[in-house]
Amino acid sequence: MHNAKVLFCPMAEGVGLGPLSQLLGVAEELTLRGGRCAFLINESHAPMVRRLGHKYYVAPKPLRGDLHAPDFRMSDAARALGVVDSDYLDQAIASELAAIDEFKPTVLMSATKLTVPASARLRGLPLVSIAATPDGPEFQSPLYDAAGLPDARPEEVVRVMARHGVEVRSDIAELSYMHSSYAVSAAYQAFDPFLRHDNLSYVGPLACKGIDLYTPLSELGSRPLITVYINRGSADVQMYLQVLSSVAADMSAFQFVVIERAEPIDLTVPANMSVVPEAPIGRLLSESRALISGGGQNAIMLSLLAGVPVLGIRGPSAERDFNLRRVEALGAGLIVEPPVEASAVCSALSKLVKDANYQHAAAAASAALRQLQGAGGVANLLLDIAR
Repeated sequence: MHNAKVLFCPMAEGVGLGPLSQLLGVAEELTLRGGRCAFLINESHAPMVRRLGHKYYVAPKPLRGDLHAPDFRMSDAARALGVVDSDYLDQAIASELAAIDEFKPTVLMSATKLTVPASARLRGLPLVSIAATPDGPEFQSPLYDAAGLPDARPEEVVRVMARHGVEVRSDIAELSYMHSSYAVSAAYQAFDPFLRHDNLSYVGPLACKGIDLYTPLSELGSRPLITVYINRGSADVQMYLQVLSSVAADMSAFQFVVIERAEPIDLTVPANMSVVPEAPIGRLLSESRALISGGGQNAIMLSLLAGVPVLGIRGPSAERDFNLRRVEALGAGLIVEPPVEASAVCSALSKLVKDANYQHAAAAASAALRQLQGAGGVANLLLDIAR
């Protein structure tokens, strides 16, 4: 039995599953190797963590915030979510310290949780963080100039972190991974070559197999499959569903499966389009000809791992915009620019599934990703650190 005990701290301020699902993938592998896991999560994520059998603690909620505000710079997103409130920051650090003192981990692992570096320092624990270029302080995006947003550093965060011995030198984005002992990228180097960290490992997708396996897969039929995963917050979900309904009607040779978790659906869809609240995206992609995505990293990496090209629906998120531009730069996908119209999506999707160059580029990405260690490699790293 290994003595590794890891407290996983995903971003607790939003409703998205991306950071949590990555850490669940690592916890799954760590458990198989004899390690012990616990999570500090927001209350809405408790059912999933409980279903997978992990111990968890509930993190405090921000005192204010707008979950649907566009996420541009890290500081803008933090301000919109209410993360910069001094009282909330104190509560967040206190909850982390309480979980540490009760669970007594040997290692902390974080995904976009800005307060964890302070807790790691206060308790003398090594910290492993998931790194992505859009989370870094030097990240730039074409969306920034268009938005005209001020580049304001939230001084409230700087003061609270300084009080706990963590100096923020440039921008609070550095807290996402640059103050950690080790960093791991859930991509591969050609996809995200811009990361800067002395102890960085590219590990590829951090997929949780348990999530994929317990989710039922309904009968797919005989038509070629197109998987659609438009991230919540990317744009107006209902509008996209209307566009995709028209696309499916025009491309009746394909079966479209749309994964949309939270929005109530008030739309009649064609017979070759299904809208489901959850689905085993890994298994779906293994049967698919293309992924239509808003740009979330997890879905894109799983698509490339399966050798499936990506059609990007660009929205207001700088992070997802970066991911889509990288797929396009690698030749493994196309982007549809707003305003999104069904004719543009049909044209791009037809090109994507007919032009072998996109298939070849996606296959090359798949080959590169399959050389990496994935969640198992991160679990091994955590075990090594704990020794």
